[in-house]
Amino acid sequence: MIGSIGLKIGELTAIRLARIATHGKANRRVRYWLCRCECGNELEVSEKRLGFGSGCVGCAHSGSKNSKFAHGETVGEKTSEYRAWAAMKVRCHNPNFQQFKDYGGRGIVVCERWRDSFENFLADMGRKPTPEHTIDRWPNKDGNYEPGNCRWATDSEQRRNRRTNLIIECGGRKMCLADWAAETGLDRRVIRYRLRAGWPIEEVMKA
Repeated sequence: MIGSIGLKIGELTAIRLARIATHGKANRRVRYWLCRCECGNELEVSEKRLGFGSGCVGCAHSGSKNSKFAHGETVGEKTSEYRAWAAMKVRCHNPNFQQFKDYGGRGIVVCERWRDSFENFLADMGRKPTPEHTIDRWPNKDGNYEPGNCRWATDSEQRRNRRTNLIIECGGRKMCLADWAAETGLDRRVIRYRLRAGWPIEEVMKA
């Protein structure tokens, strides 16, 4: 359950379960938690929204008394960079997240500089080059989310950086299967077949 009492995600800390409401024709049950924002405000937040580390609307305005929340990234629809920052923290620091085992469960964390400061994250990463770019741990795919090990990557770059990729060494170079296929012009299935058949690596890569 995401909304455990005392759980802190982003700027919100869950205080207690406030209510359970039903929505839609399917009578979908939604849990709402009473939360305290770091700016001091208390508000009810749905469990889904809490999971993405939202703050209260008031503290995000530039006119807020608390300048820590003056970045304006959460006013109205959250920016893509803010959503990426919040989701990154959920993956690494919320044991109830469905894919936690692939991130925090493997010891991957968000560095202290970024964990409690979206401003630091944005200063280090900058804006996304395009809306299609997503955050990628690179060059160490098993490393933490931290400056020097993260980039905004395209979907193609993300696929090439997956742990499940087959890394092949040939001629003193190591590349994933997709990159070897692109360089040699061979179909990836052909390369896999040759490798499984025990061909010498130099023969595997011959078109």
